[in-house]
Amino acid sequence: MCSQKKLYLNKFLLFFILTSPTICQSYSLKVDLQSIPKNDSWFLKKNNFGIENEKFDGRLFFLMDYKNFELKMNTVLTQNQFLESYFKYNFSKKTNLKLGKYYKDYSGYLNNELSSGHMLVSNNAMPMKKIGLNHSKLIRNFKFDFGISHGIFDKNILYQKAPYLHEKYIFMGVSRQNDFIGIGFIHEAMWAGKVNNLGALPSGFQNFLKVLIAADEPIREDQPHANAIGNHIGVWEFVYKRDFMKNNLTFYYQHIFEDTSGIRFANKYDGLWGLELVNSKSKNIFLFEYLETTNQNIDPPYVEESYYNHWDYPYGWSFKGDVIGNPHINSLNVIPVSVVHLGFIVNINPILSSQFLLSRKINKQDDLNFLINLSRKLNDNLSAGILLFSKDTTLGIGLKTSWQLK
Repeated sequence: MCSQKKLYLNKFLLFFILTSPTICQSYSLKVDLQSIPKNDSWFLKKNNFGIENEKFDGRLFFLMDYKNFELKMNTVLTQNQFLESYFKYNFSKKTNLKLGKYYKDYSGYLNNELSSGHMLVSNNAMPMKKIGLNHSKLIRNFKFDFGISHGIFDKNILYQKAPYLHEKYIFMGVSRQNDFIGIGFIHEAMWAGKVNNLGALPSGFQNFLKVLIAADEPIREDQPHANAIGNHIGVWEFVYKRDFMKNNLTFYYQHIFEDTSGIRFANKYDGLWGLELVNSKSKNIFLFEYLETTNQNIDPPYVEESYYNHWDYPYGWSFKGDVIGNPHINSLNVIPVSVVHLGFIVNINPILSSQFLLSRKINKQDDLNFLINLSRKLNDNLSAGILLFSKDTTLGIGLKTSWQLK
């Protein structure tokens, strides 16, 4: 029944897309086709929008702007699955309302195409159903971006009633000549729902107000102290950008925390460190990232953080079986990792380009995971490419084509 509804929804989507040019001239439409042998390659399973690769895969991307609203629809035609798809209404240039399945409205500095994954919300899992309100305000030379959103997880064999998601952020940035400095604070919370062996967890408006400020619930039996309602996780983010004549540099650090000790940096330098260099002429990109999570439990019980794991919610910081944040971090068990990640985009000439992704854990024995995407433009609208990827200790090969219809 569920798959039949998705099929009807896809038919409606195709009908809407075909008729949209009569409504609006500002739209884009693209179709991607790929053929990849099913395997356990890390980069074909992770940061893949929560979709399992099949031997043949067809995806459709549609984006339309009309007056004050934006409509985005992404779907995997071969699996009747919707990816990031939402409706966005702009009350003004500074304020918008967003409704649908989407990832995040913060951390715009991060290159999601090359990054190993944001510490809180990456492209690893499927997007969650959410509604959010975002606003920007300029005070002298300081620009403030802030927003709040609410979503819902999925109901499954452990969650008899789906938990809720609370999300809010604030980011302050200042520009001076060729430099930009920014600092942000992001807070996510998983709360409410009904969990096997625990029953219904605190919900309702009064408890939401406690979740909003991460307030404690009453002390439970056999607990040494009170804990905040729900599963809370967040990051401090620090960004520095420098525009040179030929290259643009971005440095960022996402400091992860799970409780107040992490907010005070008691978990040292854990988080995601990144450096990106972009050539303004060739658009070649070099990205280096270092992920550190080995300070989760360095001083229990004062510093006893489990970043993606939680007692009340056994599946941890995950959605439909996939980690919501950086996929190198395990949501079922506390497994500290140190990871080095590299990403490149090299434009050889106007019609030839290549993308390289490489990751390796350095705190334990690990194979080098890599993905190489070589692409050639056949004309202004059509391109074809070949994918080379690590497959255990051997090399895997796949084919891909992209057709820009509008």
